[in-house]
Amino acid sequence: MKVVDNDRWINQQFSQCELGNALRTKRLLQVAANMLKSPEQSLPQQNPAWADLKAAYRLFQNERVTLETVSREHWRQTRRTLPGRYLLISDATEINHDSHEATVGLGSLGKGTTRGLVLHSCLAYDSQRGLVAGLAGAAVHYRPLTKRKETLMQRLRRYRESQLWGDVATEVGSPPRGSQWIHVFDRGGDNFEAMCHIKLAGCDWIIRAGKLQRKVRLETGETAPLADALEQAQPLGSYELALRSRPGVKGRTASIDVLATTVTLPRPKHSSPWAKQCGVKELTLQVVVVRERGGPPPAWRARPCRVRRQQPAPVASRRARGLPA
Repeated sequence: MKVVDNDRWINQQFSQCELGNALRTKRLLQVAANMLKSPEQSLPQQNPAWADLKAAYRLFQNERVTLETVSREHWRQTRRTLPGRYLLISDATEINHDSHEATVGLGSLGKGTTRGLVLHSCLAYDSQRGLVAGLAGAAVHYRPLTKRKETLMQRLRRYRESQLWGDVATEVGSPPRGSQWIHVFDRGGDNFEAMCHIKLAGCDWIIRAGKLQRKVRLETGETAPLADALEQAQPLGSYELALRSRPGVKGRTASIDVLATTVTLPRPKHSSPWAKQCGVKELTLQVVVVRERGGPPPAWRARPCRVRRQQPAPVASRRARGLPA
């Protein structure tokens, strides 16, 4: 992997875009060059000439100019990784367009009070060379308004935002020979279906656990919540981590212990049609616990306390108690 100048990089990434017209592709190169010179500025600031600004607006309004047509070549080049280990880091970004009142077709954001779109991106990072390779894939999602009384089966039949993690992993595909791709997800990607997509693509994954009450099978064959399985994790090693100071908190050095255990995650009873047909019935996982020695107890050790409300005793009517009505 080598570093090239801006003009050469833009030509490599966008000159092969199929936008239906050679002049349209040429305009894309010019707009991309202006953006790269000053990425922190707005489109009018990047294109001070009125003719260039109008041309940029016309480019973005064209139906052939989409996220996929502009980015496809860049995604393809990013996926041609050299031998080594790569982290494919995915996450979603909410892009708020609520101030654009005339824009139609936007999805809901937050609690449904604002409008915009969700951009789910997959960034490829070369962990051995310490370099960002580029974007390996991305998808745009318009979050619909759902029914308040939607049942579980109705939710599983429609397209859900949680499917973005697995769909983008499938789009990215399989690593070339000599490359190891490790998908890195936050708790939003902690679902059986996303793991199946990664497994079928021949990749590995590191996903932050978010469902600690799900049932797993232990090495002993017993079934228990994942939080209970973590209690059986065996130590692998330890290291020191320097924590920076924060307002009201002094910087310090924390001693970190690393533990791990093996569990088997079965396919959930209520799954989407794709999960039932993909051929994966269970997944054997290594669950890694990273915690501070002598620090506060982990959150997964706290058990939710369910309090059963006591029903009030029935009160007899005044007539039954011998009182005047």
